Amino acid sequence: MNTDVKNILPLIFKALAWLRHHSVVISITVVAILYAALVVQINILNRKQPSDTSINEKVQTIKQLKIDQSTANKLKKLENNSSEVKTLFKDARENPFQE
Repeated sequence: MNTDVKNILPLIFKALAWLRHHSVVISITVVAILYAALVVQINILNRKQPSDTSINEKVQTIKQLKIDQSTANKLKKLENNSSEVKTLFKDARENPFQE
């Protein structure tokens, strides 16, 4: 086979014409392959379970909420002064997930 530039140019033009003609099918196929790879990767990551050591590390890094005694006393004093706040605190204690 002769690899002269004159022989290569028509082949390149034929290949470009073929690509232009089938560009929609090629692009849909590429998008479908990328989508499938993404779904497989999500599935792999979804099945992965954390180790016990990583769970223990995360639990140890959680900081407990601390309220000063003076702040707690002020809240109790305000609660005792207002009947609306008293019922609000009572409702919140009975059902903390109520809006």
